[in-house]
Amino acid sequence: MAKLLPIIPPGDGFNMYLRLRYLLAGIARCLVFYDKELTEVVQSAPCRAFAARCTEHYFHESRSAAIYEDMTLMFQSLITIAPILQQQLNSMGFDWHHGHVLTWFRVNTAAHVGRHFLSVEEHPRVHDSLVLRENLNILNICDARLIDTLEMLFRAYYGRDSVTGKLANSLFDPIMLSHLGDRETLRVGNRLFRLEKKPFYDCIDLREESAVVLAYRIKRTETQEKVPSSRKGVRIGNKSPKVEIVTHRMLEITVDERHISKFKQSVKTFIHGNFPLKYKITELDRLVGSFVYSVRYARNGFEQVLSLSRWLGYRLAPLCAEAEVKARIKPDYLYDHVPRLPDIMLNKFLMSGDYRRYYRRPNFFYDPHEHDELTLVRFMSPFREGGE
Repeated sequence: MAKLLPIIPPGDGFNMYLRLRYLLAGIARCLVFYDKELTEVVQSAPCRAFAARCTEHYFHESRSAAIYEDMTLMFQSLITIAPILQQQLNSMGFDWHHGHVLTWFRVNTAAHVGRHFLSVEEHPRVHDSLVLRENLNILNICDARLIDTLEMLFRAYYGRDSVTGKLANSLFDPIMLSHLGDRETLRVGNRLFRLEKKPFYDCIDLREESAVVLAYRIKRTETQEKVPSSRKGVRIGNKSPKVEIVTHRMLEITVDERHISKFKQSVKTFIHGNFPLKYKITELDRLVGSFVYSVRYARNGFEQVLSLSRWLGYRLAPLCAEAEVKARIKPDYLYDHVPRLPDIMLNKFLMSGDYRRYYRRPNFFYDPHEHDELTLVRFMSPFREGGE
């Protein structure tokens, strides 16, 4: 495998992160991995240094816990086999976010493609070590020591509801579901989304029904509009001009009501909770920012966010009165921040709205100089597939 590594440039500027990227570029160029080849990468100094930074970034509050070293080992395994998992065409890539997933639906439901029939299969996370080993063989991973390490982590953390479980899910979901689906399917977490041109068993028609994808609800819509004709011979003067009917077809993307209900419940918890006023204001501001960031791809969700901002203003009325009384005693910018939260929510949604299309790019692990270290740390996030 060493012969497939790109030539390492000389110089003192060649740091640990760049050494790791060259090791990963070598893995991306290989098709089969034999005994100890991947284990050597897992145990290498650049891999251990990067895994330590990831663990510190996502699990800094668990430094003294027993799981801290396990999470470091899991990050070492994840970054080592990430170039292999990134090659799966029917899977959410490491450099993907929710915009990529929604783009996949927008492209496949477009008029010239016409895939309107959708099914969503949610596969249970079962601790089947035999299936794990079989799927690793399908991926041409034959390193016995690495397989034993992955099986230990698989049996200990896969399927948990905690952050450790989310990290294990991001590692093992692509492996456990690697043998399922085809080019017309997309794996996100333990769900398989399948789009076809013709109806099939247990599917819905997106032109008639809506479906939940992550924190959004999607539906294929058609609207007709009368516009003045652009053809020659348009009547002028007192006579009315000719008109023609234009049909607009688009994928409507709104916010899922369950996501809105979860936000409302969190707001009520802090408003009615027995917390100091400044802590309530700080947490409510964080909730508003987090919610807006999580729904920034809802290009048809303005009316929902507008309604939610009005609801928030109504719920904040008692808090505004309390903040006004305390501001008279001791002025503080936080007290003036409370009545502005509804407007801040609406303005943030309008400014952060992202309705662009994000297409799949070639495997970025081939190029050791693509993406800096902080970006790759974010790609390893436990929340990458389940939430942002």
